[in-house]
Order: sequence, then C-alpha cells, then structure tokens
Amino acid sequence: MKARALLAVLVLACSGAAAATELDRAELAQARELLGVGRAQFDPWVRTRVEELKAAPRLSQQQRDCLSDRLTEALNTNVDAMVEQAFVHRSELDAWKRFSRTKAGPPTLQYLAAKTRAAYSGSPEPDGKALDRSMSESDKAVAMKFLGAEGGRVMARFGSIGITDAVGPARDEIVRQCLETPQS
Repeated sequence: MKARALLAVLVLACSGAAAATELDRAELAQARELLGVGRAQFDPWVRTRVEELKAAPRLSQQQRDCLSDRLTEALNTNVDAMVEQAFVHRSELDAWKRFSRTKAGPPTLQYLAAKTRAAYSGSPEPDGKALDRSMSESDKAVAMKFLGAEGGRVMARFGSIGITDAVGPARDEIVRQCLETPQS
C-alpha cells in the first residue's frame, strides 16, 4: 500500500500540475496586459455574446446591462485565476517584463495578444509572416529564446485553459438572474 501511495504522489508531482503564483493586483494587471487579456479587452466580446442570445430582441436595456456587467465580472474573475495559474513562478513574470523591454518584445507580445484575442473572439489570426518580416535576425533570436523558455511555458499553460469557457458554471445563473430583472 505504501508503494501505491508513493507512486500516486510521484505521478502528481510529475504531471505538470503546479500551484499558481500569488500575484498582487498590480502584477496581475501587468501579467494580463502582457498576455493580451487586459480587463477592458473583454467588454466588446461580452456585449456581442449578450446580443447573440435568443432573447436579445426582447431584453430591456437594464437586462442587457445586467448581463454585460455580471458576465464581464465573472469572466474577469476567472481570467485572473487563469493568469495566476499560467505564471507558476514569479521569475516567469519577471522574464516577461524583461522581454517586453527588449526590441523584440513589443512586436512579439502584440502578435501573441492578437493571437489570443483571435482565439476567443473568432477574429482572423494575425499574420505571423508580417511579424517575421518586421524583425531583424537578432531580434528573432531573442524572441525564439524567450518563446522556448518562460514565454512558451506560460503561453502553453494559459492556452490550455480556454478563455471562452472562463465564465464557467456561473453563466447560466447570471443569465437567469438578469432575465428575471423586471423590464423597464
């Protein structure tokens, strides 16, 4: 029995599951911006999702606002947790900040942010070839080194979570509560 318990502990330890880094509010905001999922990024996306509801034509402005506000709040709360899970070690956030200050950082991070937005919004993917053409060989090397280390690890963890599901089970309850709001 002890061998089985030890095996279970080893499997969990090696499975890639990791504890989230505790980020303060400023670090969390900065991490979200670096990943391209700042709090304001989701307002238009949520409003579009509200307008796509079957009941949308019959909703009062109060109900639309309720849905937009509450879904955005739930989404942002869950994205905060996703970002903290993506940055397992504080050193990873430090590496992202350092990379953002290099010549290769801004265009690469803008590309990654656009790619993230495309994944959850359905907008077209950014042109990776345009990024490639815009960078010198030395900048490409810096970007590739970053993406092969901290950048790639964080993006892999973050990308595996699924932003479009980030509202989670709260969505149905929020919709129910907001639709019960009397129409004005």
